[in-house]
Amino acid sequence: MNKVEWVLLDFGNVICGYDFDPYIRFLVETGMCSQQEVTEKVLGVNGLLDSYETGAIDTNEFIGLTQKTLAPKAGLEQVETEFLQIFEEWPSAIAVLPLLASRFRLALISDTNELHFDKMIAPIVTPHVETVVLSYRIGRKKPDTEVFHAFLNRTRARPESCLFFDDFELNVDAARRIGITAYAVSGPLGLRNACLRLGLIELIS
Repeated sequence: MNKVEWVLLDFGNVICGYDFDPYIRFLVETGMCSQQEVTEKVLGVNGLLDSYETGAIDTNEFIGLTQKTLAPKAGLEQVETEFLQIFEEWPSAIAVLPLLASRFRLALISDTNELHFDKMIAPIVTPHVETVVLSYRIGRKKPDTEVFHAFLNRTRARPESCLFFDDFELNVDAARRIGITAYAVSGPLGLRNACLRLGLIELIS
């Protein structure tokens, strides 16, 4: 492996877990659509979340459309509150961030949206990462290789000096196609164990 200068990190299922099931159940309970219909309208291709995470709609539009079309029995604030509850903190993964930041330059490369980033993600990663590439800001999502080119163009980093961790093999493959060393990790101990195995950090409790 080439000398690593940059460690690039996805967020969901790498640094913290996420689960949309409770949010989907909330929308079913406060609306008139079946679980299958709600799942398709929110998480499906060209669904509300995809539009929100690529910047096609903004936060007010996302919450408003969700409430109007899927959760008419709920208020706007309730829809937003439930949407923010999808993440579960993984202390073992979060503890890796300062250790990596002491040795490497860190970047977050995440398919996400304004609400999740501002309220949930930024407080965890901002103290440690040098730059962020977010799908809702650049209008593209992994595994589109333009996401990685956006990072490389911004930082002038060389692909061979970068190491990327993501929970989806398709995204890992996309990074590898442009010369970035990449690994798929998942679960509360996935990032920690991979970093130990690769010698990026020393053993932590």
